Amino acid sequence: MNQGQGGDPNQGGQSQWGAGGMGGMGGMGGFNMGGMGGGPGPMLSKLLQNPDFKRLFINNACILLDSYLTYSKVQQTVKDMMAEIPSSEQQRDQQRWPRNQSNFHWAPDGSDLLKFAQNRSQTVRQEMQQYFGLSNEVSVNISTSGNGSVTVDGMKLPSSNYQGKFYAGNDLLLQAVPSNGAIFDGWSDGSKENPRKLQLNGGQNITAKFK
Repeated sequence: MNQGQGGDPNQGGQSQWGAGGMGGMGGMGGFNMGGMGGGPGPMLSKLLQNPDFKRLFINNACILLDSYLTYSKVQQTVKDMMAEIPSSEQQRDQQRWPRNQSNFHWAPDGSDLLKFAQNRSQTVRQEMQQYFGLSNEVSVNISTSGNGSVTVDGMKLPSSNYQGKFYAGNDLLLQAVPSNGAIFDGWSDGSKENPRKLQLNGGQNITAKFK
């Protein structure tokens, strides 16, 4: 999937839970919570018992949903994909793998995929909020001044002036990463700690300063 200017969301960070691996989120199919499959698999369930992994999972999911798995990007990807598949191959594949279930319909032009994807980001957020008992969403702006970038729980942000929605009460683990010979010079709130946790009790604006 085209990920826009941010490139690989895992580049430069420790997170290995990208668009295809976040506990069944792959392709925006859902978080596998509630009616979406009965919950996460055994391995993910075990990992989520670790508070640090749980925080990472939730925050990385927020970034993916806000920046990489948006409907506009899914829409463009589906259109590009369908444009590359000859109609003869579509017809051949429909005959080879027929779908006769009463609750399943497949349109060769990709319209069913687009319809399915239209509200998936919000649906996944609602499932996450319910499963983890999360509080309300808050807007967070994370920016940089000088040559450097910021990761949130190991995931590199897609821009140097990032604005996204996270959950109140779920801390962010921020790390300032200097580049091109720069030196980290602290955060806009006066903290020099790096990495550091940012508590979310409401909307936040934070800048990593480099010199």
